[in-house]
Amino acid sequence: MFENNTPLCFVLISGQSFVNHNLYSKWHCSQHQKSPCFMSFSRKNSHFRMKYSLGFDFGTSAARASVIDRNLSIGTSRIIYVCNPIPLTTQSPIEWISALIQLTNSIPLSIRSSISRLSLDATSATCINLQDLNVLMYNSAIPKSSFKEFQNRIPLEHCSNSASSSLSKLLYWINLLQSDTTQQDFYFAHQADLLLASILGSVSINTDGKHSSLVSISKESQFPIISDWHNALKLGYDPYLQEYPDWMLNLISSSNKNTKVHLPNVEIPGFVIGKVSKNGVLSDLIDSECEVTAGTTDSIAA
Repeated sequence: MFENNTPLCFVLISGQSFVNHNLYSKWHCSQHQKSPCFMSFSRKNSHFRMKYSLGFDFGTSAARASVIDRNLSIGTSRIIYVCNPIPLTTQSPIEWISALIQLTNSIPLSIRSSISRLSLDATSATCINLQDLNVLMYNSAIPKSSFKEFQNRIPLEHCSNSASSSLSKLLYWINLLQSDTTQQDFYFAHQADLLLASILGSVSINTDGKHSSLVSISKESQFPIISDWHNALKLGYDPYLQEYPDWMLNLISSSNKNTKVHLPNVEIPGFVIGKVSKNGVLSDLIDSECEVTAGTTDSIAA
């Protein structure tokens, strides 16, 4: 929960800072050259003509969305529009994307046409196997026998040392591919990662009919799946070093020699990762100049 119950969409996409600017700027600039979008920026930017921010919240029982005025400072944010929640019953990619479209479509056009930035949060450790769009929810644990095979190779106190962690689900899935002796690619995503990828157009999902199926993964981008510090924690990512640790990479590579695992590229929550794509699921609803930022988990969204 952020200070003053600041809405998620304001923290991630308003362009304002919720951290100490001086301390963060010194640390961040020493780490890499990216400038996170939640640092304040000049109001001369032309995007301020499009003044609203849209935030989606995908929780365990429903999806919600709200729009705020991004030109106001923290503590004085003004909610412009709140969408009616959409219940989530099947917890499938087709239902998530349908809710994403429904929520966006429910926003009046006069407001929607002025949205210049969007992001979302989703349930931590809800993961998707992009080979067949199989979903394991946040509270789904892999079989004990499978977890014991690699439990001792995960640091004892690490948050990924759990049968329901993102890392355990990833290892479980790639272990199931061991019988296949052909070289194959395996793409993994968290719930938030998949939804953002569908907006960015880097992942295309067929949502016709009762069942969803993966149509394509973009080869134009080196990292078609982008995650964030918070979602990637239970996958083993180290936000301090800003990298996947060696113990984790070694564990994955030794689990199945015939599988090339494509891990999500990890960004700072709120960092601009692209714009609404003409190939994305919101192309008919949101302006293509609208920026999309890396998200977070629903556990820390206000």
